[in-house]
Amino acid sequence: MPGHNGALAPRHVADLNGEMLVAEPVRRRFNPIDHSRVWEKQWKTLSPTSVTIRVSISSDEARPTEIHIKVNGHDVNVVPPPFNRELSTPTAADMQWLDQEVLALSSARRVTWWTQGHGAAVMIARVERLVSRWGEHGPRPEPLAANGELFAGLQVRESVEVACAAEDAWRLVSNVTRIGEFSPECINAHWLDDASGLQVGARFEGTNRVVDGDTEMIWIRPCTLIDVRPGELFAYTVGDRFDGTPASSWEFVIDSLAPGRCRITQTFRHERDGLTGFRCHAESQPDRARQIVSDRLTVLRAGMQETLLRMRA
Repeated sequence: MPGHNGALAPRHVADLNGEMLVAEPVRRRFNPIDHSRVWEKQWKTLSPTSVTIRVSISSDEARPTEIHIKVNGHDVNVVPPPFNRELSTPTAADMQWLDQEVLALSSARRVTWWTQGHGAAVMIARVERLVSRWGEHGPRPEPLAANGELFAGLQVRESVEVACAAEDAWRLVSNVTRIGEFSPECINAHWLDDASGLQVGARFEGTNRVVDGDTEMIWIRPCTLIDVRPGELFAYTVGDRFDGTPASSWEFVIDSLAPGRCRITQTFRHERDGLTGFRCHAESQPDRARQIVSDRLTVLRAGMQETLLRMRA
């Protein structure tokens, strides 16, 4: 949505049936596959509980002749850039576009910024933090029976081959205190109830974190081990925000392929009556339930792929 001087408005620019349209600043992220930097600009619509639509344009420094356009994480088009940073110096018009993006932000929130040569701006902004702790959301409501079939068979599975023994891979995935080293969402986990070993029934608490623009969302949930087979399998449930009733489960299966080589398979499963965050969101907007589920599964799959690639590294 164009703003003044052709720049894109960086903050709330429209109210769409209770949702907000937000533009984020240009950000840099790391591509773990090509070990290159990716510059990305995103726009999103926000419901009261989550991101509903995300559109982005990005340029990977490993492929400077391509600009990728994505909707909810899916490539919808690839176009050539207006200029190639490896072949030419940015023009005054290029730098004016960048300055407009940065300066527009300063009118909406407090930002510190500067540029180095012809590089992109570096920005530090105040972030609003929203924290959701299980057990602090009142009585557990009854899930809508109409959504039972939608969530009953819901699952996502990803796998990766790694150059290590199955026993070593199992020790890695079962060490819940290290999950923050690998997952893009779960930043921390610690054992509960003085748990002293990996056994069925042991409990731990996981903390997830996602930053969307100037909003930081953190949710803390209880987890319980349900299957522990050294060298082969590690699985646990994740409780809901209300009373910790199991809402979903995660499973890691280790398959030995050859001496010093194995496969790690990670699976997410949703409980039929589980009240995950995106189940609650879907039930608040029944006409969009399937789209909300589809969007969340896309995010989960991308996160699982990133987690497994980091484990392989």
